[in-house]
Amino acid sequence: MFLLHQSNLAIGYVETRRADFPESKFTLVFLALPGESYELELTYNYDREEPYDLGNAYGHIALGVEDLEAKYKELSDKGYEVTELKGLNQVVII
Repeated sequence: MFLLHQSNLAIGYVETRRADFPESKFTLVFLALPGESYELELTYNYDREEPYDLGNAYGHIALGVEDLEAKYKELSDKGYEVTELKGLNQVVII
């Protein structure tokens, strides 16, 4: 069973639905911001024989915020474990 940590509330997303595929050993969980029409899909592959290795094509998720330093402070102040802001000397807008 794939359980979402309460951290999904930290970035504002809530679970909208999930689909389990036990025969293929994966679960899809869909998240959305309240009032928005798009969803973020997370895939959990379970019963792997080897742990995930960084760089094995499973990717990452990037989210945009208006003020990165303010969001970092907000989440840190709430007790969430967040990656230290370092080496970020430019903003890329896509």
